[in-house]
Amino acid sequence: MKLRRDKCRTRQVVGFSASLTYEVEEENINNNLNRLCTDLSAVNMISPTNEELEAGGYHPQKNEIKLEPFHYMPEGVIPLSARKVHLVYDSFRERIQNGNATPFACDILNVVLGFEGEARRCTSNNFVSPLSKSKLKSWEDYAHKKRKECCLPLASKVIFERLEVWYVALRMIIQTWEEEQGLVLQWLNINDGFRIEEEYGSKQICEAIERVQGRTANNFSFKKLEILKQYLSKGYDQYSSKFCW
Repeated sequence: MKLRRDKCRTRQVVGFSASLTYEVEEENINNNLNRLCTDLSAVNMISPTNEELEAGGYHPQKNEIKLEPFHYMPEGVIPLSARKVHLVYDSFRERIQNGNATPFACDILNVVLGFEGEARRCTSNNFVSPLSKSKLKSWEDYAHKKRKECCLPLASKVIFERLEVWYVALRMIIQTWEEEQGLVLQWLNINDGFRIEEEYGSKQICEAIERVQGRTANNFSFKKLEILKQYLSKGYDQYSSKFCW
């Protein structure tokens, strides 16, 4: 990736890389990081802790970084040998009907169904659930289109805004065979999925959202994502379309 530096040096750059350098000696690594910070006028650089590296499977051994598979797998997901990509949605619907889906996936689906019920109520039943469509991406597209309709009252727009976020969460948990719960929680966290507005949702929806959010308390840390979101939002507010995402 080639980075262009402004002459006035006012543009802010946020970069991601799986490897900032190919060096293995500590002195050379530090020199490369210092050069990178100078080139980007970076004030802060956040790096994972040793605990985070170890949790992700990275263990230094004699100047090498060995990647081991991350063994955590939620209980009750479909075994790898039984997965057929073209049947991922059919498999999920069958698991829901048979009561075999993971509790996490059920909670996500219950939130979606709850918001769909509110959407029907707010639009006088002028709402058709897109969940029967096998093209999962069409779900959030439908909610986004409905949210943009200018004739809708504020309550309806809020419901479709919530639906759009939770449709994506449901699609993610389905497409990852109910495995990537942490990824789904990250999506909900950075997109205000856990925001509860009781006037726009039933008690059942609020309780389902709280159950999902409760899983973030002990299992995952989102501090860096929160900081990144604040940084990006501040940069966009300050520089508008000139800000590099």
